[in-house]
Amino acid sequence: MFLAFAGDGEPTARGRLERFTDQTITRQGALRAELAEVRRLGHAASLEEQEDGLIAVAAPVRELGGGVVAAVVVSGPTFRLTEDTRPDVVKHLVAAAAEISYRNGLPKPG
Repeated sequence: MFLAFAGDGEPTARGRLERFTDQTITRQGALRAELAEVRRLGHAASLEEQEDGLIAVAAPVRELGGGVVAAVVVSGPTFRLTEDTRPDVVKHLVAAAAEISYRNGLPKPG
């Protein structure tokens, strides 16, 4: 989440990207594409990238200047955060992050 919204230019990770599962992104080009998608969507998802059977979704919390200072994250097992349930979870997650950002001084979302 933080890497996707880190300053100007194209973010990149330094060094070798360690593989944790078969889903882990380990190529810089794939990582750049994923980070661009996170910026476009306004939230991130880890679909068994860190641990088999675990899914996590995250939305950025911004401070008054617009910088990302935190993230709201929901994680759970794949049998709970399914393709059917994830969109609703993401909707509520993004709304919660926007509300926290609003309370940090950003204009009201919507």
